Order: sequence, then structure tokens, then C-alpha cells
Amino acid sequence: MAAVVVVLTSAGCQSERDTGGGGESPQTMVQRLLSERSSDLEKGAVAEYLEPVERGALDVEKTIARGALKAKLGTIEVVIQQGFVHPRKPELDRVRVDFTYLHKPLPDDNVFRFRLIYKVRRKGVEWRIRDAEIDARDLPIVPPWATGPIETARSPHFLALFRPGLRDIEKILKMAERARKKLVPRVTLPLDDVHLMVLARNGREFGEFIGGPGDGAVAIAYKLYNPRGGLTDHPENREMIVNMEEVFSLSLVPHEHQEVMPRQVFQHELGHLALSRYDRFTTPGWIKEGAAMYLSGERRLVAWKAGTEEGVFDRMEFAEFSGEGSLDGILYPYVNAAVSYLTETYGTRRFWKFYRGFTNFRPSGAMRGAAIRQVRADRTRRLLGIHYDISPEELDRRTRAYIKKAVAKAG
Repeated sequence: MAAVVVVLTSAGCQSERDTGGGGESPQTMVQRLLSERSSDLEKGAVAEYLEPVERGALDVEKTIARGALKAKLGTIEVVIQQGFVHPRKPELDRVRVDFTYLHKPLPDDNVFRFRLIYKVRRKGVEWRIRDAEIDARDLPIVPPWATGPIETARSPHFLALFRPGLRDIEKILKMAERARKKLVPRVTLPLDDVHLMVLARNGREFGEFIGGPGDGAVAIAYKLYNPRGGLTDHPENREMIVNMEEVFSLSLVPHEHQEVMPRQVFQHELGHLALSRYDRFTTPGWIKEGAAMYLSGERRLVAWKAGTEEGVFDRMEFAEFSGEGSLDGILYPYVNAAVSYLTETYGTRRFWKFYRGFTNFRPSGAMRGAAIRQVRADRTRRLLGIHYDISPEELDRRTRAYIKKAVAKAG
């Protein structure tokens, strides 16, 4: 017979606290078991956490338990999202659960999560976890502490996670501190006191950590919005993954349609990481990328000169691409010039007020696709008017004039 699909939400699961046993659903009882195990793991009680785990799930759960202790996690919650209830047997199959947690030195609003799939069955009065696997389909970045041995290191503003045996930990932490110190004077917004860096040995390990190809990558700032959140939610987790094999290289690497030193990529991605607490679904891609280029000190004069000679900037319009959440690579030099113009002409404080203005949008009802793009475009026009008293079309005109003046000055 076919199983019955039961969809659960975290709020619903957590509110069911009937401990009498009479009439309780399997979901309620299993959720209580998961909540008790979460509490055990928070307290470091590994034996109690593993007690209801059967052999088929033991390897996965042991790795999670050991890693959680090593990573010194804070609050932990494991909540059912969906499960298949067998109509005749006392078991739940393909139980999808979100493992949500905090890192103690990081801000409380920097929430991390990954997903597990359980098979749970009842033996007597107890529920037992029969099988367990990590599900990376919807949440591809799985914390390294949950999949293998892990080490940690700290500096004043960074927590680093990495596999045992990795070299140059002190060197990368010093580099990160210098990079942060360089960008702080350029930002008038409050930043997180501590950031998370996941350090990969090489491109292969980098790919393992990000859940995709990693060859040639230097670093990436990663953020994840609450999958059940809204358009105004800030990113739940904010972290940076670094390829240690590449970051100290002295060779130029491709980055956003140009070749740069790896440390400039690192600085650019750290800018994204620092600003991510202010990002929303409705923040246009050009705002985010322009800000990161400003923080990394990028000034794309070579591209400005080539684009001027070829006339490509005359075909670019903020009114056209302000609706996009990401930025096409060919637009980077143009956006770099626009943000350079705004910060040099009006100062950085005004630019960051403009950046933060995208956090204040309150959507009406469900919004998808074209509607979100229209919101981004409308907000860009409105906020340019509020903070700079110009339109997207006027910003185009001034950006092109800025580029021509910079090219002429450079000779």
C-alpha cells in the first residue's frame, strides 16, 4: 500500500507537548525524541544522543555528534519538515529534518542549517532511528564538521573550520584580519563582530564544501535565506569558504571578467560576507556587486578604456538591469564606475544609507519571478530619488561621464 505524506512545520511540531501518550501521533512522538536528542547534544551528552540510534544510522550520527562537540555549537534544534507514515507498520520513512544550530562566537541571528533524512521505527514504547543520511539536494553546503573530522581556530574577528593537517592557518587568519581592517573604515554600517571561514585544502575539497565544482576557485561568500522565510528576511547563515591552495598564489586568476590577484578576490568576497546581513531578496545584484568592488578597492580602468572605445557602455541602462538579483559579468566595470561616482561625489555614509534602504521593503502577499524583479527596479528608482535626487537614467548619464573623464585623465 502507498504511504501517506504528512507535511509538518517547525512551529507545529514544537507546540505539541502532550506527554500522556494517549492519542499522540507518530510525528509528535518522533519530534519529541528529536528535541530531546538536540538538548543532549547541546549539553555534550553524546552517549544519550546516540542511545536511540541503530546500527544503520550509527556512522552518520557519530560523525555529527563528534563534530558538534569539536565545533562547539550553541543552540541546536532538529525539526521534522516532512515524513511518510506507513499505514500499517509503526514506522516513519524518508523523514526530512532540518538540523539548525548556532556557532557560539557568532551573532545569534547567524543561523546555520543542513538537512537529514531518517527512517524511524517503534520498538515497544520507544522510537528508534534506523537509518540516517545527509540530504544535500536543497541545501548543498553541508558543514564539514557533520561529514568528517574537524579542527577549529580563532582570531579576534574570525572562526575557522578545517580538516586536520591543514597548514598556514595562522597565515590565513592574519590575512583575514588585515582584509577586514582595510574594509571597516569604508563602511558606516555595523558589521558582525565574528565571521565564519571554512578552509578547504584545495579545489577538490573546496568543491566538496560548496556542493559543486571548485577547481580554480579562490573564495566564495555564501549566504542562505530561510527556506520558509519571506522577501524581507536577512540571510540566515553567513559564511566564507576559502581555497587555501589558491589564496596565497602569486598568479593572476579570472574573476568577474578580469584577471586579478587571488588576494583581491578574497577581499571582494569578504566584502560580500560583511554586507550580507543587510542583503534581501529585493536587493538588486548591481548594488551588492558594486559595494563589494568598492570595499575591495577595485577600479576597472582598463575595462573602462576598452568599453569606451567600443561604445559598450552606451547600451547599458540601470532601468533595465536593476530588477535582477545577480549581475551579468559584462556589467561589472559599468557598476564599478557608478558606485565609484556615488561614493566619491556624495560620500560613503550616503551610499550605505542607500544600500540599507533595500531592507525596508514590506511586500504585500506572495511575490515571485517578474514581480520581484519589478520590486527591485521600483525600489532602485525610489531610493535613488530619496538619497541622491536622481533617476536611473540620470545615473546612466553621470556614470558614462565619470568613465570618460577617468579614461581621459589616465591618458
